[in-house]
Amino acid sequence: RELRMLTESVPIRIAVVDCEQRFRFSNLAHRQSWAGDGSQIVGKSMAEVLGPENYESARPYVERALKG
Repeated sequence: RELRMLTESVPIRIAVVDCEQRFRFSNLAHRQSWAGDGSQIVGKSMAEVLGPENYESARPYVERALKG
């Protein structure tokens, strides 16, 4: 609960993505950076949220991060 309060109050974008590349958490600053209120981000895949072109640009970095 305290961690959620902290992450919701900071002005930087914070998101957690699992190994299946699905958003599991998105703080207020992150959600506000998307069209609308961004409330539908959690549970969606990175490809769905970023769109095909942006996802393809980000994919090498994501794959590298997943490899550790």
